Amino acid sequence: MKKLFWTGAAVTWICSLLWLANLSWRLLGTGLSQDPAAAVFDPSMAVSFHQAVLQGYGMTAFLHILVSLADWSSLVAAAGILMMGVAAAGKYRKLKRLALHQETRIHELQASNRILSHRLASRELDTKEQREGCENLAHQLKSSLNSLTLRLELQGFEKEAEESLIHMNDQIDSFLRQSVIRCNEPGLRLSVVSLKSLMETVLEKTSGYSIQTITSLQPAWLYGDAEVLERACEALIVNAFRHGKGHPVTISLEEKSASILLTVTNHTDLKVLPDFRRYRTSEPGHYGIGQDLARTAGKQHGGTLSFSLSGSSLTATLSLPVIPWESETAKFLQAPDDEISLEVKS
Repeated sequence: MKKLFWTGAAVTWICSLLWLANLSWRLLGTGLSQDPAAAVFDPSMAVSFHQAVLQGYGMTAFLHILVSLADWSSLVAAAGILMMGVAAAGKYRKLKRLALHQETRIHELQASNRILSHRLASRELDTKEQREGCENLAHQLKSSLNSLTLRLELQGFEKEAEESLIHMNDQIDSFLRQSVIRCNEPGLRLSVVSLKSLMETVLEKTSGYSIQTITSLQPAWLYGDAEVLERACEALIVNAFRHGKGHPVTISLEEKSASILLTVTNHTDLKVLPDFRRYRTSEPGHYGIGQDLARTAGKQHGGTLSFSLSGSSLTATLSLPVIPWESETAKFLQAPDDEISLEVKS
């Protein structure tokens, strides 16, 4: 753009000067011709430069004519052209400074981006190492706890410490399982499982809550990771028990043609469906980790977890897809008691 601008300006000024020079000689030659009126329309009748010099009209006469052409209109035109040139040059310098500033800013942002990327990579590496350190520590604690349990058992003190030992062992197992499911994203250990059996195991584990539970369970056979699915069911049921304010909790496990639906409904005072994403809940002391764990487990099995609010009831629905051949293959494991049951647990 710079070269194009200055080239156009130079060509304009040169052509303007050549036009004035030609006009000056044309006027001089026309005035000295024998028939000036005819010479105006026929340049060949005008006196040539050599003839004008022979008659005593040389460069001085040319300059006088050139100066006489510079009247007020031509001066204003020249001033206007000069002002436009100055304005264009100023605009160009301003744009150039802006471009340089933006280029400098781009280089600064690129440098900052490289620094932040390096820091982010370092933080991710640190986080990974810290997570692995926590998992290793948990494994070491579990090993130490097992050794302590064995020593107490050998010395005959296991009964006094049994409750505490079991609680500590369950806490460590829970941490390790959640860490593996959430952070390491392992490959699923697939096998034919019945969600009804898993639900019965979970309900037995959670019997200490003493919450009235209305259950309607179908066998719900599918291929999946029993441990992951059990943790998902446990998370949904425990959250319903904890936040149902003592009201009955309804649990339904239903087989569809191409899916299995697990619904857990509990009482709630909420009027608007809250955000159940991890660490996004507004309820004090509640972090949404259980729902997030269940959602992750459902996603690993190709399913979804959704929530709905109807009146004073909050329903969590875990939908797991099942292709027909899975159910057909699983039939050989179905027992006679795998029927729909309706029971009330207090």
